[in-house]
Amino acid sequence: MIKLEYETRMLAACRAYRAVAADRLRYSGLYYEVSGDFEKLRDETDGQNGWPGLSKTANPDLVVMPPGWAWWIAVRENGGRLVGCQINRLIVTHDFRYEVLSGRLWGNIVPATEIHDIKLNTGASALAGRIVFTAGLWIHPAFRRNFGLNGILPRLLRAHSMPHYWPVDFIVGLTRDVPGAWDWSREIAVKVAPFSTGYYPPRDGEIDTLILWNDILPVIRDLEHQIDTESGESEI
Repeated sequence: MIKLEYETRMLAACRAYRAVAADRLRYSGLYYEVSGDFEKLRDETDGQNGWPGLSKTANPDLVVMPPGWAWWIAVRENGGRLVGCQINRLIVTHDFRYEVLSGRLWGNIVPATEIHDIKLNTGASALAGRIVFTAGLWIHPAFRRNFGLNGILPRLLRAHSMPHYWPVDFIVGLTRDVPGAWDWSREIAVKVAPFSTGYYPPRDGEIDTLILWNDILPVIRDLEHQIDTESGESEI
């Protein structure tokens, strides 16, 4: 479990990064908000260019969660149009791999009628405890360059999720193993490793996946570095 002395440092970093990110978005004519209304997310994103559909891990038709255990963050133009979003939820588990193998990660209202043979990489880490699981990162094609949203969105999510879910042990995500995924993961300060091959339930097909994760101290340090970079100060 996270040491108590990290709490003040974590809160300061999250508060400062939120302000820095909000200023940067405002300069580009954008703003962000958080919401727990996943029906709204589904309505807003259906048919959007490049949107694969609401992640099963946060689909209210498939997953039930205690109040406050899941929400999403949106970046919008000043007129209100959605240009980027990402979801997250809290998972408390003895082993994250079991949430995947059992299918509970993508449906827990009723027992799964079929348990798929998901082939995990033999080196997949056994992450346990209070895990912030992130999914569904989407950025409108017109905003995928020159706005930095691929870095701002994940960090804003962390800057809200850590204080909200504290104590937190790990930030975790799964993504398709495609060209560029490894480089992007390093840019947003997470570790990356092959996770699974073959059938992948959220996509109902066979793909290779990567697991992106980090424990909390490196995440705090990354937020502090971003604050330092944006402010132009040598130290925080």
